[in-house]
Amino acid sequence: MADSKFPVPEDGASNPVRVDATDLAILAELGQDARVANNVLAARVGLAPSTCLGRVRALQARGIIQAMRPASTRSCWG
Repeated sequence: MADSKFPVPEDGASNPVRVDATDLAILAELGQDARVANNVLAARVGLAPSTCLGRVRALQARGIIQAMRPASTRSCWG
């Protein structure tokens, strides 16, 4: 990648929030499995567990991660 930072718009704000490639990798992994254990997430994105947890908390504090909840469709309920 030429630039490791990508703007993520903030509800119409003029100043976008910036995330780097590592943040995007964390978000992609959490998008697949929001309940993944931090040590597993850290291994998947190539970080120490403490660094990974700090990044997840920073993403939450910045409003990029607003909630971790299951998503399903009614057809999945049987």
